[in-house]
Amino acid sequence: MYVVPQYEPRIRLIAKDGTEDVFDNYEEFLKYNNSYFVKNHVVTTFRDYPEHLRGRHTGIVRLTLEERQELELYIVRDEFGRVFSADEIIEEQRKRYWKKVKHSWFGVEYTHHVYRQNPVPYTGKSRYHFACYYRKPQTTQEQRWNEAHQEYVRSRRHPHNLPNAWDDWPRGDIRNRKNWKQNRKTQWK
Repeated sequence: MYVVPQYEPRIRLIAKDGTEDVFDNYEEFLKYNNSYFVKNHVVTTFRDYPEHLRGRHTGIVRLTLEERQELELYIVRDEFGRVFSADEIIEEQRKRYWKKVKHSWFGVEYTHHVYRQNPVPYTGKSRYHFACYYRKPQTTQEQRWNEAHQEYVRSRRHPHNLPNAWDDWPRGDIRNRKNWKQNRKTQWK
């Protein structure tokens, strides 16, 4: 099996006056620019203004012409021309921060297990999930095969007859399954 390295495009931070700062990849850009800078200076077009300068209900910017010209605005683009919005960058920074915090916290918890003092890691019942109640039929590959080879498929296995994840069929081992015990007249025999 071959391992193909994923290509990481360079990120350009373009100022309003036309100067550019180039970062090797998105990770490096996130490392050198904090969320305060992104929130106050990054926009998608130079006609826009940062969120905190716009009115909450009206969206009108109440700045003088001189203040608008002195405002430092930047656009973040990759080398293919994709524009990154400030909200998108802040969300990515937040995810990476919490991932690092959770990882370090879990690492400390599970590596320092003390017998009969801490809970045993990776044990216990997980909480209920809504998706656990329904079946999860995995028929995507069969549907693709049916489209490619329609002459070999019997009618019961056509794509419109196959179940998919949107069919809410309860699992068979849940309490509402149908069996002979529902039809008994008495509980005893």
